[in-house]
Parts: sequence; structure tokens; C-alpha cells
Amino acid sequence: MLLWSMAKNDPPSAEIIRRGFGTRLRALRKTRGWEPKQTAARLDILYHRYMKYEEGLREPPFWLLVRMARLYSVTTDFLLIGAEGENQEIPIANLDG
Repeated sequence: MLLWSMAKNDPPSAEIIRRGFGTRLRALRKTRGWEPKQTAARLDILYHRYMKYEEGLREPPFWLLVRMARLYSVTTDFLLIGAEGENQEIPIANLDG
């Protein structure tokens, strides 16, 4: 029995966002010809921590997300949802309770 299903307007799950984020992060790094260890050093974080982001296993804190966007000269929107210059509508949960 299905107890819960995503409605059409539900935002994507955190896991889906993390996987997409990691894929974009890896593509940006490879486009520049950088190794993961070099990239981690440029971001001033540990290599293993950086790899968790590329693998989609962890979410970076806001300060690191901004640092990554600046390093790659992209927006944080692009890193998170892959929508550079697009006006994608992301549903917001009803916060009124």
C-alpha cells in the first residue's frame, strides 16, 4: 500500500538535489582539468569532504556553496538546481501550518 507519493508541485527530494549538485560539481571541475585534491585545496577544505559533495552524499554549508560558485564563476542556483538564467518555479511548502 502506497502511503505517500509526491504531488506534482512538491519540490524535489534532498537526495535528488544532492545527486544533481554533485554531477554539476564534477563536470565543472573536469571542464577545468582539475583533480579533486587540487579543487579541495582551492576551496580550503579536506579532500574527503570535497568528494562527499561530488558523490552527492553531503550538502555543503552556505558559505562553502558561495565559495564554490565563485570558484567556478557560476551562480548558486546553477550549482543547486542546474538552472542558469532560467526562471524555474520551485514550490514552497505552506508555512502557515
